[in-house]
Amino acid sequence: MLNCLHRMKSNNIYEVLLKPKSVELQRSLNRQAHKTSLYEIPNLILRRGQSFDISITFDRTFSEADDEIVLRFVTGRQPMQSKNTVIPVTKVRNLQPGEWGYQITSTEDKKVSLKICTGSSCVVGRYTVYIDTIHRNNDKREEKYRYTHPDDIFIIFNPWCGADTVFLEDENEREEYILNETGRIWMGTVGKFSVRPWNFAQFDDVCLMAALAMLEKSELADSARGDPLLVVRAISSVVSHN
Repeated sequence: MLNCLHRMKSNNIYEVLLKPKSVELQRSLNRQAHKTSLYEIPNLILRRGQSFDISITFDRTFSEADDEIVLRFVTGRQPMQSKNTVIPVTKVRNLQPGEWGYQITSTEDKKVSLKICTGSSCVVGRYTVYIDTIHRNNDKREEKYRYTHPDDIFIIFNPWCGADTVFLEDENEREEYILNETGRIWMGTVGKFSVRPWNFAQFDDVCLMAALAMLEKSELADSARGDPLLVVRAISSVVSHN
């Protein structure tokens, strides 16, 4: 009898759990909006401080009254919320540019669409995304479930975001210094110099991964990787010592 009751209780819990069945990161649209579509790696690449859209299909209909969704963005070698390398993202009334939060933009049967904004000073690098769901029963008990997205996402600096310290106001400068893959480099001394064409190839598949690998090799703390000056110094130090 006790075993039967236990099975019934387990089945009821299983039925009320809100479980993601699939998550659509809308890579093409988001990468285009974030001006990262030229990167050759297939992952979602986001510029910090800017919103993006995803959709989640659950195993049952989502109830805004009884269900809660919490997204967690996790990065670094020893992720900790106190170090800003574990970021819980909750629903907000109004999205604020440059601040973490999400809004539900639509619900259709089992599909929920979200607009998410990242922090304008957040750590840059590779992130794992978790989707935590919480269902509250009539007796106020909470049933929780965690989904781990199989693909990493990448968050990088954003010269288009006014709240980011790397912001460039002039669109021509953004086109030239961020998006232009070719240019010229100057060689020599002040009194005797020359110029030659150069292929920067910043969007090649190896470049972003190489930059992140050098950042990992550096001694820069994970929590400090939101500061562009410290990031550049750390990568330069690794390059100089190899």
